[in-house]
Amino acid sequence: MLYHQIIDIGAYILFLDEKPIDHKAARMVLTGTEDKLVSVGFNVDFRLRDLKSHVSNILKRSLSISEEMVDWFFESLPITRTVAASFNLNKDIFKTLEDKYYDCETVDQFLRVKVDNSTTSPLLNLDFYELVGLEIISDEEDENRLSDSYMKAGDDENKDTMFAYFGVISKLIFVQMFAAMRGALAELFSTKR
Repeated sequence: MLYHQIIDIGAYILFLDEKPIDHKAARMVLTGTEDKLVSVGFNVDFRLRDLKSHVSNILKRSLSISEEMVDWFFESLPITRTVAASFNLNKDIFKTLEDKYYDCETVDQFLRVKVDNSTTSPLLNLDFYELVGLEIISDEEDENRLSDSYMKAGDDENKDTMFAYFGVISKLIFVQMFAAMRGALAELFSTKR
């Protein structure tokens, strides 16, 4: 079973294009099983205008984000909006990382792991990461996070989620029943008898 460990590292300085970047929030996401690290990622909140100067360099390293998607973000959103960008550590660097990760006793040690001679640890340098997702962060959510109406809206969202969950479950049951009936009919009318 895969586990995600999310570590808020907003106090650390991240680097992009070999320069410190101004981020609103930064979270490191470690994914793995109990005895194996599978991936290291970052979820970083930028204002769109702070991301703009880096986008072309990020896209050169990205395998899963299209230029059209990024163009849509810049054309459709004010540049003051906050965007959450998700990054995954480059696979070549990740291969040399796992043993060192398990030797660390603290997150600080892990963040300072060096796998080459560069001055900045790869784990804090987004140049070693690939962009895998962009997501708009709602300004209203940040402002109204503690209000009563926000809590009630969350209840409605939970109800919607439950309905969606039951929809998926009922569809799975229907598909299983249909497959079983089809198998039974195929056996009933098969030429082997």
